Amino acid sequence: MESSSKGLLTQVTQFWNLLDDLAESNPESYKKFIEQQLKEGKQLCATPEPQLCLQTRILKPKEKVLFINLCQWKRIPAPQSATHPVPLKVGTPEDISETSDVYTVI
Repeated sequence: MESSSKGLLTQVTQFWNLLDDLAESNPESYKKFIEQQLKEGKQLCATPEPQLCLQTRILKPKEKVLFINLCQWKRIPAPQSATHPVPLKVGTPEDISETSDVYTVI
């Protein structure tokens, strides 16, 4: 574990040195690189975008309504092709109580 931490620290130090060199030797390229990194980082930090909601029922152990919210999220890559499975990330089911109605949302 300690050797991998040292290796990682070495890589990070080398990366920072490369960025320092680029900033000094080619400020315009450095600026473009940083702007691109910030743009990509902003996209990855964006929240999921709602697409549609499905309503179905949970039958056991107690019958109740289930809403499944489907979202698009930049952090989950598109499928590689039509024959590959669609990558998914599933949230934790959350029980909601409103007046006398109880339902679950995912």
